[in-house]
Amino acid sequence: MKKIKNNKNLLFLLVLVILLVFYYFYRGNNKGAVISELIAVKELGQFASKINRKNLEAQITMIPKVSPYGCMLGDWDALEFSLHSVPERGMIATLERLDRKKTKPQFFTIAKKNLVKKMNFKFLVPKTDELSLWGFFVCNDSGQEKSCQNKKLKNINEVLKNLFYLRKNGDAAKIDDSIFIFQMLLVIDNYIFYLKNPQKDLLFLKEVFSGLSLGKNYLATIESADEVNKNIFSNTFNLKDRKFLTLDVPGVNRKLCKHIFR
Repeated sequence: MKKIKNNKNLLFLLVLVILLVFYYFYRGNNKGAVISELIAVKELGQFASKINRKNLEAQITMIPKVSPYGCMLGDWDALEFSLHSVPERGMIATLERLDRKKTKPQFFTIAKKNLVKKMNFKFLVPKTDELSLWGFFVCNDSGQEKSCQNKKLKNINEVLKNLFYLRKNGDAAKIDDSIFIFQMLLVIDNYIFYLKNPQKDLLFLKEVFSGLSLGKNYLATIESADEVNKNIFSNTFNLKDRKFLTLDVPGVNRKLCKHIFR
């Protein structure tokens, strides 16, 4: 009886070892396939300003930029209108995992005084063997949730129109928390990828992940990111000095367009 029991234990250990080898081989192949697919696409940019054993650093700088479209209001005006008219709703910039795995969003509070010049944010992104999808957001946060991705999604033009009306006529009760800015990042191993052309790149990513055995886990998240992008359509990231991302945020020239603020 003892010999039979030992044989069973040996068989169990052998099966366990085979499963573990298969798992690591399978995971490694998928990880390699994802990295090679993402690197192969020239439209996707890649960077990581600082790398240590546990984290990558994603540094993002938001820069106010005079809109080239005359006196057409832009995202920077929406940020100003919101902090001017409904300051009690607050405003935050966040980096958060879009697949909602157990990773706390990182956030910075934005005050009215921050909007006079560019804003710098430094986020630490955990290194991981599996691909993770992240979103950079700017939103209101009246409930102090320290997160943006669960806010009710509205078209940014509608948000801007409502805030402009509110600035002139009051009635803050009609304004909900809003998402003003959104861009997606992809992180795997020592790589951070950003989208140079979100509309085109998100379509490409759907094709890539639908063809990978582990990719189907990410399709729903990419679909959600695509929906946010279609409603927010922020400017795309630019890579500076191969170290950090900049985001030009358009706004009107107040001197040339002062008539619309009367």
